[in-house]
Formats: sequence, C-alpha cells, structure tokens
Amino acid sequence: MEYLQLSFLPTVEGDENNGKIEDNKQKNLKEKNQFISERLKNEFDIMALPFLGCNFDSIYPKLAEIIPREQIVFDSFGQNILIMSEIVCAGICHQMNWDYLRSAIYNKLQEDYNWILPHRLVHIEENEVAELFRSYNKPERVRAKERTRILREIGEWAQAFSDISSIFLDSSGNLLSQINVRKNLLLCNVFAMDIEEKKMQLLLQKMSSYKTFEGLVGYCQPAIDYHLIRTYLRRGLLFAKTEYAKEYIVNQTAERKESTIAAVRHLCAELMLDICAYSGLNVNCINQIDWHIGRSICLQEKPDCNLEEKESQWLRPYFTACPFCDTCAAKCGNSDLLEMKEPVYKGSSY
Repeated sequence: MEYLQLSFLPTVEGDENNGKIEDNKQKNLKEKNQFISERLKNEFDIMALPFLGCNFDSIYPKLAEIIPREQIVFDSFGQNILIMSEIVCAGICHQMNWDYLRSAIYNKLQEDYNWILPHRLVHIEENEVAELFRSYNKPERVRAKERTRILREIGEWAQAFSDISSIFLDSSGNLLSQINVRKNLLLCNVFAMDIEEKKMQLLLQKMSSYKTFEGLVGYCQPAIDYHLIRTYLRRGLLFAKTEYAKEYIVNQTAERKESTIAAVRHLCAELMLDICAYSGLNVNCINQIDWHIGRSICLQEKPDCNLEEKESQWLRPYFTACPFCDTCAAKCGNSDLLEMKEPVYKGSSY
C-alpha cells in the first residue's frame, strides 16, 4: 500500500493545477521510490496515552510557556524577502543545523537582500551555494550541487506567481484557504517530493510566527525530523515490537531508505497528534517543544538528562532534569537507547 502524502486535508478537484501537482508526486515517487514501508511500519508501535504515570497534560503546557523563540527572523527585509527566506530555509534544511542555516541566509541578505528573489535564484551557481555554507562544521553535508538544484527549482516555481505573497494571500491580503495554500506549495518539487511533508509543515509553522500569517497555525501538521524520532524512541513513546525493528534502531551503518524512514516518521506524526489531543496544545506548539528537547537535551552524542550543558539552560530555571525523565524508557531500564545515534541517511526529506 502506497501513501502519496501524509495529509489530513481534503484534496482539490477540478483545478487546472491538479494535473501538475499529481505529476510532481508521481514523478518523485518513481524517481525516489518514495512510499511508506508497510513492513517496517508494522514492526513498530506507539504508546497509547495516557499511560501509567503520564503527566503530559501538565508538563507540556508548562514547557509551552518557556520554549525558546526563533532567534533569527526575516521581517526586517520586507514581506516578499521574508516569504522567500522562509521558503528557502525550509526547502534546503535537510541534513544541516537549523540555526546555522538561518544565520547563513540572514548574513547573505544583509550583503545583498535581492539574491533570494526568484529571478536571481533561478540562476544561482553551485560555487555561490558552496561559499554560502563554507564555514559549516560538517562539510560533507553541504551538498552544494543538490542544494543549487533545489534553489533553482524554488526560483522557477516562485516566478509563476504574480506576486510572491500570492502563495499565501489573496489580492486583499487575506490568508488563502488551507486547501489553496497547500495546493500552491505542492506545485514546487521540493515540497511535493516529501511524502511526509516535513518541509511544507516546517514552512507553515515558521510562517505562522509572523503577524500577517499567524492564521497558518491552524493549517499545521507534524514536521518530523531525526531529533523527534530519536527523542520519541528514547522516551519509549515509539517502540520496536520485533527483533527486526530493534536492529533497525541500533544499526547505524546501513544506509536508510526513504521508504523506511517515512514509515517511522509517519508513526511519529500520529504520536504527536495524540500528544496534542491529550495536552490540549496545537501541533505547532508540541512540534517546537519536542524538537527543542531533541536538539538541546536528548542529544545523539550524549543526552544531557541532568541539564548540565549550555544548550539546555533554557530549562534550568524551572527543572533540575529533563522534564520527561520520570517516564523515559531510556532512563527507566532500557539504557541502550541512550547510545542511539543518527543512522546513515543521504536523502533530502529531513
């Protein structure tokens, strides 16, 4: 069984762009073999909420009050630059530190804020992209040729709109419907190619933080990357039912296929929606909380369960340890999960 998109939205019928949207999906499914592995999906399960000792209904609302805000924003450059900056950040965010990426984009905008507009992106050169990320501490992940192709595709797609803002807004400046925003984004390969829609959902979440686009918060669905996968596995919220699944978790040498990664991400998305329902918080909020926990505390190198490192100090005034320590599977018996590291993955979905 193939899943073309993880979508909780109705499809659009009778629109002239539908054929292009479907062509984009089918093309990328064929080229990337992007379908969810039903076998692997059935090898895992997610924890039913609430479980014994579950305190998510009190912990998550408390975390929502103290979660760090985005340090780098683009509203000082005007609306069109803002939109293109967030689209570019979401479009090429895979396998790169989020803060570094946004800082690099922001610094280049200060030098030349027009470089990110569609008519310039369609002509961007590989050496420009390589220079943009020259200082990245994991040079093997820069992948300048690949990111150049993606940036050109974004530029070509954005040029088709009469105004960049019309991707999200109507002629009166009002937010388009959820269906039409999604339809516009799916016309771009970078968003259509990810069957779990991580990049699209990340874009919607980040855009919703700006006043003009704050209504997008109601359109958001889970955006799952490895930070979230890792923390859900360690906490025991996503767990292996079979030896095959356990091997999948601990084997860090085998390169992961899009289909198997998609299966795990699909389950994480279902889990996040369950957490939303139980805690009473929206997807954007839960996504940001668990992402920050994953990238600042539940680190792959060495989990900072006792909040001793600089990155975890945003929690220190309120907690003496990770807020989820008391119910964490890795801390309460399955210590092997603490050694879990990111698998080999060369895709572009997260």
